[in-house]
Amino acid sequence: MDGNIGKHYGKVISSAVIDQDGERIVLRFADGTYVSIVDHQSCCEHRYFHTDDDLSALAGARLVAVTEKEGPEEEDEYGHPLESMFLEIQTDRGFATVTAYNSHNGYYGGFHLDAREDYIAA
Repeated sequence: MDGNIGKHYGKVISSAVIDQDGERIVLRFADGTYVSIVDHQSCCEHRYFHTDDDLSALAGARLVAVTEKEGPEEEDEYGHPLESMFLEIQTDRGFATVTAYNSHNGYYGGFHLDAREDYIAA
């Protein structure tokens, strides 16, 4: 993953959410800093995050690592490729898994995750 996530390892998480559009994961830390994880979208594709895990359970834990793991490729409801990748947010108290999806027309694909500090979800 590109960006600034590594410099936040060891910090206490105050909140972790996926924004309402599913476009970014926002980790806020007890020291007032934050990082948002995004997947850069090109034309003819739809990228989004989803989890069944309770991200609020990460509050109070120290961030240890964020790891990318390959997921399966399926077809979406229109027969287009639907790629997935797992993002494991590891803490000193356990972890949560978020799935990144990319539905595209077959000419685009892959993932380009980036951790940024220039945007924060409301």
